[in-house]
Amino acid sequence: MSEDAPACAAAWLRAAARPEVAAAIRAIHVEVAEEVARRRPLCLASGNCCRFESFGHRLMVTGLEAAWTVAQEGVPTIDAEAIAAARRDGRCPFLDPREGRLCGIRLARPMPCRTFFCDRTADAWQQELHERCLGEFKRLHERWELPYRYLEWREALSWLVEARRPSTAS
Repeated sequence: MSEDAPACAAAWLRAAARPEVAAAIRAIHVEVAEEVARRRPLCLASGNCCRFESFGHRLMVTGLEAAWTVAQEGVPTIDAEAIAAARRDGRCPFLDPREGRLCGIRLARPMPCRTFFCDRTADAWQQELHERCLGEFKRLHERWELPYRYLEWREALSWLVEARRPSTAS
């Protein structure tokens, strides 16, 4: 973990709680939803995309969006042990353990989850959509003078968990 991780994560968490920041993030998510609805990619809801290592990909997010995601109502609190278990299992820590194939934070999932489909006919447009929205997230970081980091999902979650821990300094 980077030595600036706690300060970055604390700034993202503060920003994510601001209504204007949340509205800007939701606007990006609406843009994604409209494009996905227009394209109608196939999703078998298999949960394979949430098993990162076995599916052969990494879920990358910006710090601000990761903070917004964990701050949403209905998103279960996550701790370092859950993240470590998810790393060992090669999966997303929010993969619903009851079902083993469904997203446990579907309404709050980050943009990369919204733009990724295992439908190979979606490869070209989903990459373009993802890159365009990623640029929008980078501009949000700049607009609110937030540190920009593009992190692997579980690493971003680790940063946020660490930032939320009570300080033991006296």
